Amino acid sequence: MIERETLLLFLVLLVGVTVILAILIKAALERIGIPPLVGYLLLLLGIAMGLINGWVHFLTPPVRNAWLILFHEFLKFYF
Repeated sequence: MIERETLLLFLVLLVGVTVILAILIKAALERIGIPPLVGYLLLLLGIAMGLINGWVHFLTPPVRNAWLILFHEFLKFYF
């Protein structure tokens, strides 16, 4: 079992890393011209799909190709 102090240190580290990543993601998205909220939602969508795929295995090769085409069209629209 994890001691209380170790757990608190881990939580502080997790919050710090999250804040730093949010700052870096926001700066990168502003640099390429995508609103930060859209980028965060796309990032959350990607993480959620990865987690769900670990349980359900719905990302077959045809589904992955469809997502790649949609992502490619999204990039063409913004750039």
